[in-house]
Amino acid sequence: MNLWPNFKKILKNSVITGVPQIVATKNNFRKILKTYVFFVCVTGFFWQTFTFLSVYWTYPTVVDVQYYFPDDFDLPAVTFCSSNGIKSSMFCQRFSHLCYPNSSLEEFCTNHLLLCDPNNNFPENVSFPTVAARELPLLSRREYQKMGLQPQEMVTGCVVYESPRVTDCTLSYEVVNVFDTKGLPTNCYSYNSLWGKVEGARQIKTKTVLLFTMKSERYQTNQFYTGTPYAIQVAIHSPYMLINPFMNGFSIKPCSNYYIFPTMQKNVLLPPPYTSSCYNYTATWIERSGRGPRNKRLCSEECYLNKSLEKAGCVDPFFVTYPNMERICKEEAHFSIYDECRNQCRPACEREDFSADVQEHAFLRSKPRGKEKGNECVSTIMISFNRMEIVQYTYSPKYESVSLFSYVGGYLGLWLGISLVAICDAIETLLLLLQWLWEKIRRHIKNRRLVNVKPNRKTNNVQGQLFIL
Repeated sequence: MNLWPNFKKILKNSVITGVPQIVATKNNFRKILKTYVFFVCVTGFFWQTFTFLSVYWTYPTVVDVQYYFPDDFDLPAVTFCSSNGIKSSMFCQRFSHLCYPNSSLEEFCTNHLLLCDPNNNFPENVSFPTVAARELPLLSRREYQKMGLQPQEMVTGCVVYESPRVTDCTLSYEVVNVFDTKGLPTNCYSYNSLWGKVEGARQIKTKTVLLFTMKSERYQTNQFYTGTPYAIQVAIHSPYMLINPFMNGFSIKPCSNYYIFPTMQKNVLLPPPYTSSCYNYTATWIERSGRGPRNKRLCSEECYLNKSLEKAGCVDPFFVTYPNMERICKEEAHFSIYDECRNQCRPACEREDFSADVQEHAFLRSKPRGKEKGNECVSTIMISFNRMEIVQYTYSPKYESVSLFSYVGGYLGLWLGISLVAICDAIETLLLLLQWLWEKIRRHIKNRRLVNVKPNRKTNNVQGQLFIL
């Protein structure tokens, strides 16, 4: 078959840049040079295209940062905890043999330096427990809840000022049972909480003020450990979830007034296959009737809680931070039981985090009460939203589907000078060439078959002679 003339004829009619010029060139040196340049450009096109595709298929993202001051937003929840999880007076009244002076405070402090006052400033005639968190008596968490600070002993008033409306929220709280930094079970109280509800958040304006009236002592005399910090732990968060303020909050001093100005940060991520690889916790949260984690951190904490209960039948107070009412482990849980949780949770597709500007002011007034005359004080915490600022981080694909077409088209134009029309012509040329080759192959096969079945003349003559005989 004489392929080249027909192939050359097809290439001369091609609209692909450079191909007709190469075919029409008479000088062999110039033809070789142009062919070399053409193949270099083809190689460059494929190299840059595949380099781009290798980046495109990693599904990179870009972050758009927006700052804005909203006119209205959902009223957040506020959770309060006392740093003193269990009242020493109630504990020692029931377990006097576990308290000083019936047990050695000096020996206990020698073995547990972080639980005792390094300056040995112990009030006289006060009993102090001498047991660590894992040495607590085997009582139900309900029993320890009764020994802790009750809501009316810490928050005596909660009011939402939203002109012209004033709402009393003193009794609108959710009990949150967590462990403090020393491993003691602690009562926390979350106000304006919507735990167990999938909707119902109250929309407020930026001029809204949330005012809490707090009751506390000037000098702490009911502390469980001598080294217990004298503070109240506070956390501002989404009303749809419960959190541990000891892990995600800030401390304030009793007998002081505070002005708190919250701000919010929003993160909007993309699901797989994008690099942010987020998970829609909201869908799972709705399926659980408004209960459960709504971000990666709380998902991991809940997983630690479940694995601890599954493997040990109890919870480690120094490792499990998710709110719970489960039995406390007497021994330290092995970290191996939590291995399954380390990579189980992904970032949330939508997440809200609050931060706060906290300003302290001197206390306003105190109220003497009986034997504790001069020790009890009342202070206020005012949460103002007039500085409410939202910083939103929105992740979006770096390359949209349409950009893939644009990039590859740009590389075609840069390296080969080919337009979409030329691509169609190239495809047509290739199809014509394949059709021509196929017809040639079929014709060749047909001719070979005809040659194989052609009768032998010599044999026919012999047969004729035999017939005559």
